[in-house]
Amino acid sequence: MKKICAVAMSAVLLLGALSFAGCDGNADEMKSLQEQINTQTELLQMLEGKLTEQTEQLEKLKEEVADGQTENENLLDELNALEKDRENLLNDLAELEVSAGKSKGIICTLQEAYENGELTRDDLMHISYYCTGEVYEHELGESAPRGPIYDTEAQKKHKVKFTPSKELTELDRYIEKDIKVAFAISEKVSDFKGLPLLKFFLITDYSGEFSGNYIFKISGYGDGFADVYFEYYVGGVCFSGSGGWMLSVFSYEE
Repeated sequence: MKKICAVAMSAVLLLGALSFAGCDGNADEMKSLQEQINTQTELLQMLEGKLTEQTEQLEKLKEEVADGQTENENLLDELNALEKDRENLLNDLAELEVSAGKSKGIICTLQEAYENGELTRDDLMHISYYCTGEVYEHELGESAPRGPIYDTEAQKKHKVKFTPSKELTELDRYIEKDIKVAFAISEKVSDFKGLPLLKFFLITDYSGEFSGNYIFKISGYGDGFADVYFEYYVGGVCFSGSGGWMLSVFSYEE
């Protein structure tokens, strides 16, 4: 089996060799920066092609295992090795995208997405249900205070009988990668504490996709938030948070 990961490592080493040394003045610096971006863009395209190739090969092997179409005793080891290679390659691609500033989408708050018309109140109820298994509304409806509100016992809210009309599906690993890349770029995170980028960031409370909007919470490895519970309202629907964690929304740029 080809070790595609070696290609990715070569790409990363090549990028590491690039620098701004020898640039005199803003014009030279801009020229050097553009050259680096062009090189990174070419490498990104190469890695994306290798990822597609690996994915197709992996799915074919999985089908052969499931259907009993092969008697290859080493197939499981090969399958596991290919999975590991793919994850390494996906992480290399993510780190290249962050280095090049190549985010495929944007991240905003739940409130911003709702105010911009990207989410409906029915979407908000689904999101609340997927987070806690329950839905609460403020008696003031959309006039409810946004929060964060720490005195939760004093809130004038009531439980809503709600049955979700769509199933919560698992977050695709490629979309997860794009979310983490967008977050790293938007928050200007460059120190991953020696960890692969995709392992440094943790996505929790994934609450589904609604018209191209993906709902989640995200933090970096070792981020310490005070264990303080609070509530906040979006469109009159109640959500809960702890410390600095609130729901975010990712969408791809058109």
